[in-house]
Amino acid sequence: MDDPLGNLPIGYLLETSDIGLQNALMQHLAAASVKRKELRILLEEWIQEEAIALVFKWFLEHGHEIAALLTSPPTAKALPDGEPGSQTAEDFREGLRRLLKSG
Repeated sequence: MDDPLGNLPIGYLLETSDIGLQNALMQHLAAASVKRKELRILLEEWIQEEAIALVFKWFLEHGHEIAALLTSPPTAKALPDGEPGSQTAEDFREGLRRLLKSG
């Protein structure tokens, strides 16, 4: 990276008027503002990519467990008097909640 102080036009700084210095100041502040906006956009894109990558990593580690929850056969639910109840599948949200807490 270039040395920014090495690129300063010392002669211009010493010899120019206050108006010239103010104009140069405004130009450099505007350029800095543009760079800041570009950097913010780049950071937001990087954060999005990292977040998506983490989702893919999580699915690599736990995706088979979610698939098992989605495809698990229904189970018989016993009623309080001991007779089997209607066939119901495990509540997917509860299973997913347990899975997320365990990981």
